[in-house]
Amino acid sequence: MGTWRLLAFLLCILKQPGKYKVTASIAALSGDALAVVEVAGGTVELKPSATGSWDKFSEIEAGTIEISKTGEQTVKVRPRDAQTWKPINLRWVKLSHVGS
Repeated sequence: MGTWRLLAFLLCILKQPGKYKVTASIAALSGDALAVVEVAGGTVELKPSATGSWDKFSEIEAGTIEISKTGEQTVKVRPRDAQTWKPINLRWVKLSHVGS
């Protein structure tokens, strides 16, 4: 099996600049699966706990990202380290505006 370089590639439209809380819904068999969310040059880590099943999801707060531009933004989710990657089942990623 090859190396995963990118897990998800999403587009979103942001109406205002500022700080955004990054939350994700993830299922993982392993508690040491680490992923990175990248938006507008900022990054936060996703550190899911083992849920015990691919269809049992938990919500994870990854942190906040400062976004200075409005409009269409690319959201990337990728392994933190492709060599030690453990798979996850990503249901969604949410950006919530928390202020400036």
